[in-house]
Amino acid sequence: MSTPCIATVGTFDGVHNGHRDLIERMVAEGRRRGLPVRVITFAEHPLSVLAPERAPGLLCPRQRVGDMLALPGVDSVPMLHFTPELAALTAAEFMAMIRERFGVQVLMMGYDNSFGSDRPAAPEAYQAIGLQAGVEVLAAPPYVTPGGRTPGSSAMRRALATGDMEAYADMGGEWTYTAVSRPGRRLGRQLGFPTVNLCFDSALQAPRRGVYFGSVTAGADTYPAVVNVGTCPTVTDGSETSLEAHILTPDPLVGYGDTVTVALRRHLRDERRFGSVDELRLAIAADVERAMQLVHPENVIK
Repeated sequence: MSTPCIATVGTFDGVHNGHRDLIERMVAEGRRRGLPVRVITFAEHPLSVLAPERAPGLLCPRQRVGDMLALPGVDSVPMLHFTPELAALTAAEFMAMIRERFGVQVLMMGYDNSFGSDRPAAPEAYQAIGLQAGVEVLAAPPYVTPGGRTPGSSAMRRALATGDMEAYADMGGEWTYTAVSRPGRRLGRQLGFPTVNLCFDSALQAPRRGVYFGSVTAGADTYPAVVNVGTCPTVTDGSETSLEAHILTPDPLVGYGDTVTVALRRHLRDERRFGSVDELRLAIAADVERAMQLVHPENVIK
């Protein structure tokens, strides 16, 4: 058996503020007891294995979750492959497995966390099962954000789907997407608004289609930007979701083939099909003007 530790187990999609609060509590408890801290998660979203047709769009790629969970005080982030065999384990069998495989002596569970094919309904049931498996089970209380929200991956997906970036930030921080910049149609350049273009990963939960105020980061530099998320229906057949970011500062150091990170901060308007390219140009100009007011709010005439 591995070195005894305190651990928590979950999918941790998005690593929201509720997850961070749980991990901070576990780190404090681990220090008090002199136990190393492990965060156990899965290489796949469980529903992608159990019911692919119901699998949600991910808040972040699974390969990034380990890095996101490596918070201060966490000693290791073991990744389990979620398989039908793993899904078939009862809560008692699962608890015995993580004790033997990872040395889990103390298990801290989130207020809405559950596991096992038998799905016990209450924390007391897990605590009773843990006693038999030699695992002490601690129940963490719900976390409420400064905005009065209880974070959850489903709630964060709803915030993204509605373009409510304020709620998303309150629950989990800034929404970002990282990819390699690629050549686009060059229409933005012709209209006077050149863009950085990224192809969007279809496995992820897409934000509400539309125009956002956000930023583009390349290397050590971050620039304010107007970002379009969608299919650009005025000039395309609407078959591919992309991110197109017009940087609001002159001469940005961003080129094709650069790895860039686009962040979204505020939804400005929904995506729409315009009657002409000229109408599109006027709409983009209005988007840029509104975004510049957010960059420099002190210049807004009240």
